[in-house]
Amino acid sequence: MPLRTLVLEWTDPPMSAGHWIPELIELAGGRPILAHPGENSQRLDWSAIAAADPEAIVVAPCGFDLAATNRAIALLGSVKEWKALTAFRSGRVLAIDGNAYMSRPGPRLVDSAEIVAQWYTTVAEYAG
Repeated sequence: MPLRTLVLEWTDPPMSAGHWIPELIELAGGRPILAHPGENSQRLDWSAIAAADPEAIVVAPCGFDLAATNRAIALLGSVKEWKALTAFRSGRVLAIDGNAYMSRPGPRLVDSAEIVAQWYTTVAEYAG
């Protein structure tokens, strides 16, 4: 069964991924949640994220490289809802260089789908 996956395009405030990202998650083998296919990214409330309780989270802030993404994830540690999420508690949080792989349409999106698909394989093996 595909992991219910939230893609955060921004962390403060949290914003869901739109445009092509939900389809990319499906191609990689996940099930996008709180997503807006073909639309702009949208601001999310932590209560909505907590209610959806994603099984996996991809954090790929627009314009952030991997180091900046990891810093943004570290700051989420102060958000009580973040620490209660199944994805966080099970170690299913993937940091991606959003600037290089997710935020721009183009040939690298194939690489992005492959990165996420490989990660799904890895977290499934780890969990199981």
